[in-house]
Order: sequence, then C-alpha cells, then structure tokens
Amino acid sequence: MILDSLAMTKRGSSLGFWTHHASFSLQKNTTETTPYIKELIMILFLAILCTDSWAHKPSFGPNPSQENAFQVLDPNISIVVYQEITCEESQLWLEFSAEAGFELYVQGGIPEIARLEEYYPHIAVLYPGFPEPDRDYPFRIPDGMGVLLLEPDTSPSDFYEPFTQTSSWIWIEQTIALTQTGTGYIVGWNDDMDTGKLWLATGVVEDFSDVSVSDFIIWNEYVNDFHETGKFNPVYPKEEQNCMTNDTIEESKDGCAGGAAWLFLPLLLNRRRKTTGQWS
Repeated sequence: MILDSLAMTKRGSSLGFWTHHASFSLQKNTTETTPYIKELIMILFLAILCTDSWAHKPSFGPNPSQENAFQVLDPNISIVVYQEITCEESQLWLEFSAEAGFELYVQGGIPEIARLEEYYPHIAVLYPGFPEPDRDYPFRIPDGMGVLLLEPDTSPSDFYEPFTQTSSWIWIEQTIALTQTGTGYIVGWNDDMDTGKLWLATGVVEDFSDVSVSDFIIWNEYVNDFHETGKFNPVYPKEEQNCMTNDTIEESKDGCAGGAAWLFLPLLLNRRRKTTGQWS
C-alpha cells in the first residue's frame, strides 16, 4: 500500500513512536541540535526506508487549477500532494509527462477525520488518446485530451503511517497504461461539491536522495496538522460546507430531523412517566 511521506504497515508502529519522539526533541532544540541527535534520526529514517514498504515524498497545496498544477517532475518517483478543498479551491491538479507504454500509478485518499468519514474523492486522469468525456466535469478538459474517471471504491482501505503516526482512508488506487507520449493531468475533487480534505499520490520509486533531516521534521508537523492530530498545533471544531447550497454538511445530510427530535424528547419522557409511573 502506498501513501504519505513514509508508508509502512502497522508492524512498524514502534519505530514510528521513536522517530516521532526523536524528531520532537530535535524540534524543541533547533538552536542546540547535537550531531548525535541528527545521526540518530537519520539512522531511524534509513531503517524506515529499508523496510518492505513504499514511500511518498509529500508536498502541500494549494494546486487548484490547470494553470497552478503541481509539477510532477518524474512520474516514476513516488510523491503525495495534500490539499484542503474549499469552495474557492475545490480541485487538486497534478501535471505530468510520460512516454508511451508508461504505467501511471494513481492513488487518492482522505485523512481519517470523523467529519470526513463520508467524504469521497473522485479522480480524473486527463491525457491524449483517452476517451471523450461522457459526463459533465467541474473543470474544462484541455484541448487534445480525453479523460479516464476513477471513482471511489465501495469501502476504503485503512492506512496507518507510523513515522507521522497518522491514519488515512484510501478510496482510489489504480495503475493505468498510457498508449501515447504526452503531457497529462491528475485531478482530484469531491463530486458532491463539499469542502474537506484530500490527497493525491503517484509514482512507485522511492527517492529521498535530496531530502535533509529538517525536511522530515517539517513534513512530520505538516502532515499531522493536515490530519488534525493535535500533536503540534491545537485543533479547533470545524464544519464543512456544500458549495452549491452553502449549507453545512450536517444540515445537508441530516436536515432538521435530528434537531427536531430533541424538541419532542421532554414530551415523550413525560408521557412515559404518566403511563408507567416511573422513569425506567
């Protein structure tokens, strides 16, 4: 399973615990960092990368349009891009170039946050030679490109990333054989036009040759903030919004039925007390 900055199975959770605490110690002492601490963290990182797992180098949006797409320099190299979806920035765009015969790996998911449990990503891969669109999309298909729609599975795969100690739901995972040489786009969005969060990943080759210890420390904080774990910064209550109706998600899904039921609760309890002579 591929995801996040450093992907592993849960059996590596103890290693994630130690890397988390080592990185936290380093962050608290940025002006007094010892070579020993740096070497310790680097050894732990190398231990993670030497496991039988995949790894994604993380980046953080917004990349909400074709003009502002995240540039995938090499579609072989595994990367992940995180973005909060708002009504103003409702899509996440990645741009890539590939040769004919290339197998493009695409993955999409949602951070494991309670309010996003029913938040589903959709992904469109736009590329020369793909079929003409057979439905409406919330964006323009570039000239000369067709579209392959990747819809969410019926249920997500759970993923736990031990270095950052964050969890996600993986809704989409697919490999696509490209028959032409060209430039294309991977676009993620929510088809209900709800605000929320999503991430897109591509590539299967791990390459952290240009990454420093400080990069890992920064990623750890950013990824935790994205997943709203509260480990580095406080998490405040938040309501998502439907961009078509401007209703909150709770209102659009539950209507007023849930709230109205509370109005009748005293009447129901009083009736039961009169009927039975007791509360239980």
